[in-house]
Amino acid sequence: GEPLSAINGLADQRAALDWVHHNIAAFGGDPDRITIAGESAGAFSVASQMVLPRSDATIRGAILQSGAGHHVLDAAAAREAADRLLAELAVDRGDLAALRAVPVADLLAAQQRVEADASRFLGAAQSPFYPSVVDGILPERPIDAMVAGAGHDIAVLVGTNADETALWGMQAVPEDKLERIIGRYVDDPVTLIETYRRAMSDATAGQLALAISTD
Repeated sequence: GEPLSAINGLADQRAALDWVHHNIAAFGGDPDRITIAGESAGAFSVASQMVLPRSDATIRGAILQSGAGHHVLDAAAAREAADRLLAELAVDRGDLAALRAVPVADLLAAQQRVEADASRFLGAAQSPFYPSVVDGILPERPIDAMVAGAGHDIAVLVGTNADETALWGMQAVPEDKLERIIGRYVDDPVTLIETYRRAMSDATAGQLALAISTD
């Protein structure tokens, strides 16, 4: 009975974990020693799964590579993202038949257009397609739930990839765009850039952007 439209991806993952719990013994596994792992957006999912209400599957270990527990949208931002996507597709809210009829290529293209414009309505370096908070399921950011004790019984391994944002060409950022790019991450990009310059005196703007965004 709970509303899941904002969190279906995490619900699908939990269904898969439940399947593992019920079936892994047939493959020689231990259903009581499930470890989940993810990188980047996968690590966001791992953090969320750590604090979701437990179902049949009990998570004993979690590996988060280059990802953290603050990547969720509040309900208002999620609705805005949905409305923008529907507008790009010229589909009315609630018209599920029309939405299902959209070709996958068109849906992906519309998603990219909404993501390209995300900073205008989200005001931060985040995706409009993160899971959103849902009362009774994911009522707050995973990191806040962890601070309050959620997932305290799960063994955690955390790592980060060196120079990860090179994947998005961050090393090619020119000097005249450096402050604007770093402004996506922090409120005071000038101070942060100056701090990194002191530690990396010979670095180009791109190398600074790569170091800052990766950190």
